[in-house]
Amino acid sequence: EWSYISHSVIIQLINNNAIINFSQAIELNPKDLRAYIGLAAAYRNKGLYFDAKRIIDEAIKIFGQDPTILTELNFLREAN
Repeated sequence: EWSYISHSVIIQLINNNAIINFSQAIELNPKDLRAYIGLAAAYRNKGLYFDAKRIIDEAIKIFGQDPTILTELNFLREAN
């Protein structure tokens, strides 16, 4: 059980760092599609579906119906 808990904590830390890093990447370059997809995926992985959808919506406004964005939106729908 201990190893399961520590693995869970590690995953949460990775997702927290990903959120911070992808958010900073968007601030530095608001036209970086990969940063939006990564941030949405990190939120989705943490179960923060509303935040993930918000980021996907922002990406759609900037990049349109890009297939990568639509794929992440489908992952979000499946998870939620």
